[in-house]
Amino acid sequence: MTASVHKFLHPALLFTFGLFALATTFSIALAQTCLGLSLILFLVLAIADSHRPWTGALKVVYIAIAAYICWEVLASLLGPTPIGSLQTVREEWLFVAVPIGIYLLRDRSRRDGILTALAVGVVFLSLYGYLQHFFGIELYRSESLLPAGGFGWQARGTFTNRNTYSIFFATSSTLFMSLAFWPALDIASWRRRLYGAAGGLAALAVFFSYTRGALVALAVAALIGAAMLGRRLAVAAAAAAALAAVAVWLFMPGLVGRIGETASKDIDLNRPAGRLFIWSQSLKMAAEHPVLGIGPGNFNEVYAAQLDPDVPPSRHVGGAHNDLLHIAVKAGIPATLIFLALWLTLARRLAGGWRRWIQSDPNRAGFCFAAGVSSLCFFLTSLFDTSFHDEETRMLLMIVWSVGLWAWYGAPSENPSPAQSS
Repeated sequence: MTASVHKFLHPALLFTFGLFALATTFSIALAQTCLGLSLILFLVLAIADSHRPWTGALKVVYIAIAAYICWEVLASLLGPTPIGSLQTVREEWLFVAVPIGIYLLRDRSRRDGILTALAVGVVFLSLYGYLQHFFGIELYRSESLLPAGGFGWQARGTFTNRNTYSIFFATSSTLFMSLAFWPALDIASWRRRLYGAAGGLAALAVFFSYTRGALVALAVAALIGAAMLGRRLAVAAAAAAALAAVAVWLFMPGLVGRIGETASKDIDLNRPAGRLFIWSQSLKMAAEHPVLGIGPGNFNEVYAAQLDPDVPPSRHVGGAHNDLLHIAVKAGIPATLIFLALWLTLARRLAGGWRRWIQSDPNRAGFCFAAGVSSLCFFLTSLFDTSFHDEETRMLLMIVWSVGLWAWYGAPSENPSPAQSS
């Protein structure tokens, strides 16, 4: 490859992947188009540069990802609808964002550019959510916004529903707040303020979506992150959370009322729309097909078939409202164990990077810390929803993982020597 072509491909990859990060906030089609272009450019550059994504401590991460995909493929091939299931498994191609992100984020200027693009998108879409909440403005979809109860409307941004919107912005909030509050992060002061603004605005956007799971996940992850940064910040975060709870009780009665109403529905085992009912039915499906599940893409049909005939179609659901349980249903209990192993591997790398580099390379440790707190928030939301199986939130998670994992590129899995940040 000539030097001029090589010089062109690097900026092209940065542009397409940066646009991918920006587009995740408002357009699945544009985001996936940009990711596809990024994959082509990445493969060309990886071959030309003899780049090995699976080197060192990252190898075990890719092994876990490959094992998860292979088991899904096996469950598809041996399931009742092989062709349809394989078409569903195609969505796992979104994992490619991880090695591409790691490749780019190792360089400081590229890292700053990609994270800035994502932060700008989060800021603008958060503000759009405020317009939706206060004025009921919907510029993107034909469906009207749902009333919040008491005042305003339930914000959903450009997303298909407010649950996905809230999960995306809770995850974004914890990422950017963690980056902004990490004192040793080597970024310009204006960029730190942008990250802080993106994190704060995204947190408020979650409130205006009137969803419980994302709010709880955001609060828990933020408090844990603050505790890791020091006792003083932890106390301040706890006080802020208490003030926010009081403000919600005083000024957002619709959210308080919704929490109480839906909580009572969720614990009713005889109510088809409740979480416990959905989980119990999903457990039954998983128990009947423990090894390979019912096959990816078959949840809707099998779930509806086992319900009583008098349950209306509006109460039929397309997921188990819990990622671990959903995976057990579609691909068997072994798939859930592999999925958990993937999460544990990520947790070990991100927490391990924070501990190992906090003294020798605090800038590198800061990215592991931010990705870890944000991943924790995402995982907590997945206990009440199928966050991992939604393309919009899944794309964001892949970016979050690469934000922390780039620090491990080239480092051995055990006792890595300190490396200078790019």
